Amino acid sequence: MREKIWWIFIICAAILFLFLCFSGTSSAVTWYVTENGSANFTMIQDAINISSAGDTIIVTNGSYIENVNVNVSHLTIRSGNGSQSTFIRAKSRSDHVFEVTADYVNISGFTIMNATNQPNAGIYLGSDVDHCTITDSNVSNNHIGISLNASCENTIINNTISYNGYGFYLYRSSNNNTITNNTVFSNEYDGINLRFSCNNTITNNSVTNNSATYYYAGIHLHSSHDNRIYNNYFNNTNNARDDDGYNRWNIIKTSGTNIIGGPYLGGNYWADYTGEDWNGDGLGDTRPYYSPNVVYSSDGIEYGADYLPLVSCTSPP
Repeated sequence: MREKIWWIFIICAAILFLFLCFSGTSSAVTWYVTENGSANFTMIQDAINISSAGDTIIVTNGSYIENVNVNVSHLTIRSGNGSQSTFIRAKSRSDHVFEVTADYVNISGFTIMNATNQPNAGIYLGSDVDHCTITDSNVSNNHIGISLNASCENTIINNTISYNGYGFYLYRSSNNNTITNNTVFSNEYDGINLRFSCNNTITNNSVTNNSATYYYAGIHLHSSHDNRIYNNYFNNTNNARDDDGYNRWNIIKTSGTNIIGGPYLGGNYWADYTGEDWNGDGLGDTRPYYSPNVVYSSDGIEYGADYLPLVSCTSPP
């Protein structure tokens, strides 16, 4: 009899364990935020405060004035209809618009603005925040557009970063991030700034009209090594400044349509490149790119160079 009761106990415990496992994996909730109060919440922060890992917050059309602290991991926050109709403006200009303090957060589809006081950002990934994704957003009129602080393994893709102080600012060992397919223009200082950050991949971005002063550049690296920077479009007063790093500014010649429509991937397009393409394959042959127009140093790229700069094809390869 005792043996029978024991087996019943084991079976019940196993059923309870399976129930808890399956209920835990199926409990994700979608919350809705509306400006007019017709959904679950009128404030994004209120939705975050009640959310759990795996939840999704959908923000409908409107203008939301708040500083948002995202402290729930594996959370998705996205607009219902994209950045042209969903605006997040800083309530306090002395705080980040979005401050992310948890891993695996996805933010998508907003216009994010007005964190204008130094050193605040439209989107800030805090210390040791990893594996986040930022997509399809318009980040403008902030001191920094998107800032990473010791934040790694993040993906930032398909955003427009404009009219900020700095466009991107990666510092304090923000490593192994991917920045791709972004449009970075008309920022007051550097379009992209890396400080003490390594092993990042920066590719297929358009970086134009950032800063008109000699000290800043379209892309500026300081004490940052082993970053891979290729297939970007640079047209700025000063295109590149790499103070003391050892970085890779091109990949090997590879078949594929590059950012200016040529048939090969290699380095980057530099508006001030003065070399020539002797064989018509869309890659400069006569000299590498060192950013010679930077007046404070003989070379803007202090160590290394772009050995396969992109140029317009002069004949079929």
